[in-house]
Amino acid sequence: MKNIYYYILSIILFYGFEASSQTYTHSTSGLASTFSGGCTVNTCSGVYYDNGGAGGNYSNNINNIYHTYCPDSPGTCLRATFTSYNIENGWDFLDIINGSTQGDPLLVSLTGVGSGFIQSTSSSGCLSFSFDSDGTVTRPGWVANLSCVPCGQRQPDGLSDCTNANQICNNSSLTGTAPGPGSVTEGCAGCASAEGEKYTNWYFFEVTANGALALNLSANNGTDDLDFALYGPNVDCSTLGAPVRCSYAANGGSAGGMTNGAGDNSEGVTGNGWVEDLNVSAGEVYVLMINNWSPGGGAYTINWTGSTSLECSPISLPVDFLSFKGEDKPGFNEIKWETASENDNDYFRVERSRDGSVWYPVATVMSKGSSNSTQSYQIEDRNIEQGSLWYYRIKQTDYDGTTETHDEIVAIMNNHEKPHVVKVVNLLGQEIDRNSTELRIEIYSDGSRVKKMGE
Repeated sequence: MKNIYYYILSIILFYGFEASSQTYTHSTSGLASTFSGGCTVNTCSGVYYDNGGAGGNYSNNINNIYHTYCPDSPGTCLRATFTSYNIENGWDFLDIINGSTQGDPLLVSLTGVGSGFIQSTSSSGCLSFSFDSDGTVTRPGWVANLSCVPCGQRQPDGLSDCTNANQICNNSSLTGTAPGPGSVTEGCAGCASAEGEKYTNWYFFEVTANGALALNLSANNGTDDLDFALYGPNVDCSTLGAPVRCSYAANGGSAGGMTNGAGDNSEGVTGNGWVEDLNVSAGEVYVLMINNWSPGGGAYTINWTGSTSLECSPISLPVDFLSFKGEDKPGFNEIKWETASENDNDYFRVERSRDGSVWYPVATVMSKGSSNSTQSYQIEDRNIEQGSLWYYRIKQTDYDGTTETHDEIVAIMNNHEKPHVVKVVNLLGQEIDRNSTELRIEIYSDGSRVKKMGE
């Protein structure tokens, strides 16, 4: 067993412990000419060790190899609780980075001995761990329990997961952003197998004419390092397989894409950003992942330059949501949402879950039917337990029975004590017995008042 040291990192690290199951071990070398020890992992549990595991020391000459861990639950951020770390003081360092790439801001550099926890404050909710050891002395390393906690800054998963991919309906140029890696581990194959998702956006499209599929991908700020992977034909998010075209070139600021004469179908960090175009046939469906390696996931533009056509019949949803949010209150969770427009909308159903997988109905709210102006709704969920984490989502059903589930999920940790009766008074404000049969007013700990007639 590794020794446990009871030192506290000032300011940044604090005591804590989370249960875990899966074991993760830091790598000693990078994959495919990178510093990455493996693809991004989405998890909210597990034990993370140095390469020596639970019983040995870490190795010498580990040259800034890093791993990235991201939440697998929407609305949460990753926390690493170090039950111990023992790293050669002043010579070896474990850098903890606030985000999903090496270039994100450094939170803390661990060296020496200690314990405590650190939590992501990145919009991605992720933490990256980069380790550097010299060529002589080694130490027992570290033991860190990984967990997830609710956080307000986490970007909604949205298009960052393949299952929420945006459909492309024509050959017009499009602009997008890559906000985060989402909550699902995917896209880790082919030239992307060394790192996987960093800041991503997903698309799918159907080819409607035989021809060459080609594209030009460029960063709007002229500096971001953009990558892409094309999957297909006729795959879905659960059967992506290896990409048919892929570029993970380290070409920050330079345009890239698919073009005739590029000379390769796939390339890693040493590539120039360009791979061959692809001959496609009408009726084939493809999935496209755009990955931004640069921190923050800035905007990009895709221009289609081939001879094929992309078309679709977009689905017009009955409800256009403006917002969906929640807040913890004393004794209940408050859920609010707004719509920009509604078309033949019958009702909303709010559902909640403890794990983000199994959902139960909380309330049904009748809608405004059809509207082109902003409409506001809210409910109070009072059937909750103090100190429990709850996930909420909303479903919309129109008049013909068609149901759509809104993409966003709200996570709420309610630590408020439920309001309780502190005093009972009559209509004159005089305190009376709580079991009085006359008309009485119950005054609660949160200041609220309820009139009741005794039974």
